[in-house]
Amino acid sequence: MTDGNSFPNTFDAEIGKLREDGLASLRLRRQVAWDEASEADKLAAIEWQAVRVSLMGEPVRGVDLLVAVERNVDYEGLPTAQGDRLRDLRVQIDAGRIDVSPSPRDLDHAWKAVSWTAGIEAFDRSLDRYKADGLYNFPNNIPWAEVSADRKASEIVGLALHRHPPGANALAAIEREVDYGQLSDGRREALEGLRAQIDAGGLEGIQPGDLGDRANHALRLAELEPRVAEYKVNGGPDARDNLRPWGALPEVRKLDLIVLECIELRLDFGPSVAGLIDREVDMARVPEARREGIEQAKLMATLGGEEYRRRQDAPYEPPDEASAAFKGRIEEKLWMTGYTDGADIWADWSDLGAEAKLHLLAKEMDWERVPESYFRTMVGRELDVADLPAEKRSALESPGANRRILSAGFEDANDEREIPPPGRPRSPSEIARESRPEPGTAGHERGGLVPRRPSEIAKARGAAKGAPDRTAKRENDHDR
Repeated sequence: MTDGNSFPNTFDAEIGKLREDGLASLRLRRQVAWDEASEADKLAAIEWQAVRVSLMGEPVRGVDLLVAVERNVDYEGLPTAQGDRLRDLRVQIDAGRIDVSPSPRDLDHAWKAVSWTAGIEAFDRSLDRYKADGLYNFPNNIPWAEVSADRKASEIVGLALHRHPPGANALAAIEREVDYGQLSDGRREALEGLRAQIDAGGLEGIQPGDLGDRANHALRLAELEPRVAEYKVNGGPDARDNLRPWGALPEVRKLDLIVLECIELRLDFGPSVAGLIDREVDMARVPEARREGIEQAKLMATLGGEEYRRRQDAPYEPPDEASAAFKGRIEEKLWMTGYTDGADIWADWSDLGAEAKLHLLAKEMDWERVPESYFRTMVGRELDVADLPAEKRSALESPGANRRILSAGFEDANDEREIPPPGRPRSPSEIARESRPEPGTAGHERGGLVPRRPSEIAKARGAAKGAPDRTAKRENDHDR
């Protein structure tokens, strides 16, 4: 393994513990000694230990994971599909056809390939359980033989989503278990098109930002349109969960249902999803904020997450070290702080109103070293300036000279505020109108909204509801 890197050594130590202490057999559902475990269980355990070690520090490289598998797993004892894929992965790496360089935001290609291979056995085991026990349908399961062809295909896609085997293996399972003659036209055509792509070699390799390979992603994408087609035939639930014909649903509800299916299938808003939305939803009749959100999701899918974030962050690039420190205080302090007035208000940064945010930004600003133009830029990022009173909007033209005005209403003793009726706690939306407690009361020195650690807020919330304080136990319970 890699010399000079402590993490592979830690990974080796964890594998040594598996060999000494045994491992959890997923098929037997109990702890077994290493020598009694199946080779597939050993493969799954090694991959999981790599995940655990990576969560504690620098990720284990995919090539190091593969070496550990080669040393500790007898390929002859694996299912044929797993053994063949691991052997082929070694050939591809040695030939330089797979990029094994670490990825700053994702697992590298070699790691994903090992993970997909480990997923084959878990996928097959789950499918065997469906076939033996049937599909859950309270109060009694539906025997697999009685499940409709469309539902069988959909459930197998669901297994592929959660177990992330190679998409070709999942499609082969659908072809074995499902009578294509009984499928709806749309689902059959989608699956046949997917088979043609796989056979032509057009879906090999990784899908950026996805746990599955390209074929697994394409299989889930092929499932999306048949699900929407079922809504069009059978109707869909409205906002109150009442079944209504597709044509009678508001356009925003149609959009909601499509987005929910995308979330369930873990699909981004690439060209295929965007085209489906454009065909099925009249976006001109969707609220503007939702339209903007969909357009941003489309742009992220087109550019890729890393480039999208770079472009989003570009206008806020700090011009100097002092500005970078100011930006850091916003993101590492203000964003991460819980706020309370010491009585019945608990909020995070996103709950605060424009004036409260402006007040806290002004307190974190280094007026001597950070350019005022950058302060205005960051104010524009953190709040809607149009929500500020006219006096404070004008004060932003020369914020340094008007810094006291920017905090007015939080530091002045004659502040007026709307108080809810007795017995009713303030809601997060009312925090926008909150200022501070009266002078001399708790929290006045912080302008009314006092930063609190999340654990303190949890304790206060529990006490307000008459609930026992379990915060300390949660904070120290490393098994949860």
